Amino acid sequence: MITHSRNGDRVKLEMGVDEWQTLLLALGYAAGASFRDKPVFWKLVRFANEVNRTNPSFTPYEIPEEFR
Repeated sequence: MITHSRNGDRVKLEMGVDEWQTLLLALGYAAGASFRDKPVFWKLVRFANEVNRTNPSFTPYEIPEEFR
């Protein structure tokens, strides 16, 4: 189950590992589908990096300078 809470302009999602893996899979599919639109593709990759910022098992993707 995924829970959602909001405090002002901050949103917190809590989910199980299965939901987390599904979220990352969906993000990967979205990035792949947008590959021809480079700004959108790199925005999704940057988002993947951000949602995994505190994940010690994640190696961040390198974003080309022109898309940072």
